[in-house]
Amino acid sequence: MSFSLRTRSAASAKSRAQRTSQQLDDHWYHLRIQHVDLPGKHLLRMTALSG
Repeated sequence: MSFSLRTRSAASAKSRAQRTSQQLDDHWYHLRIQHVDLPGKHLLRMTALSG
């Protein structure tokens, strides 16, 4: 899948791509931990990254 970042600026494109990548990683992380019985799963937590 691909989509436009709607910018011509390389700096903006890099920032938007990194933000989108992090959001996708977070989404897949949540999907994985919902369906896996991990020892200590209750101890895991997501932390917000400043960016």
